[in-house]
Amino acid sequence: MTLRSLALPVAALFIACVTHGIVVVTGGSMEPSLKGGDVCVYRRSADVRPGQMVVFEREGAGLVVHRAVTVGLHGEVRSKGDANETADREEVPRDRVRGPVMLTVPTGRLVNR
Repeated sequence: MTLRSLALPVAALFIACVTHGIVVVTGGSMEPSLKGGDVCVYRRSADVRPGQMVVFEREGAGLVVHRAVTVGLHGEVRSKGDANETADREEVPRDRVRGPVMLTVPTGRLVNR
């Protein structure tokens, strides 16, 4: 392989790392949609719609994947885990929203057998 033939894949990987992120699910709040060990690829954007799975930062808990229930006028998100009875108590401010989940890889189902 030449340096020239590597340029396109390396550029694509760099762009993907800048525009997207990856998070591994560790809890059960999104079951049955997601299981612990599943991988979520998200697009780095604070623009989410109700019904989408969204990655956000929760103080003291790191990154969380829940479903957006509502999105306010200023981009704040009310979220809820699919396995939870009620929505989360606190809204997620727009600056803590990392982005909507674009792809899930069900690796947790393989690991937890």
